[in-house]
Amino acid sequence: MVTETNKLAYDLSRSALGDQAERLSDLRTRAGTLLAAASIAGSFLGVTKGAIDTLAVLALIAYLVSVGTAVYTLLPHELTTEFRGTALLRVAREAEATDDDAYEATVHWLERIRSENAPVLDRLTKWYVASAVSLGVEVTLWTLSLTT
Repeated sequence: MVTETNKLAYDLSRSALGDQAERLSDLRTRAGTLLAAASIAGSFLGVTKGAIDTLAVLALIAYLVSVGTAVYTLLPHELTTEFRGTALLRVAREAEATDDDAYEATVHWLERIRSENAPVLDRLTKWYVASAVSLGVEVTLWTLSLTT
């Protein structure tokens, strides 16, 4: 019989890992949107009619930074967002573990995975923020370049 505490711990750990998977998906969706927005803003380069001033060059650099950081966010990274229960069943049978032991082992496993994912997600969030800031700089510089 599995204790309610072990069930609750398992549910909380599984939920935290699911939240990380959702966070990664959300980051990638937003990075894709930023990539599209940077490209649309970058299309203003054609409006300069061949006159490239300092602001236009800086806007182009901001565009490249925004695109590069968004693409980096979209690339595959070392994250674990799921694992197979068959591995747990096999180990539990070999060790003749009780249901409580299996739940406890799973909770520790999920928590370890969550801890390993956290720095990667934090790093990807920083790359996303850099992309968003670069997009803001790009749009501002293109606007200033076109008005001068």
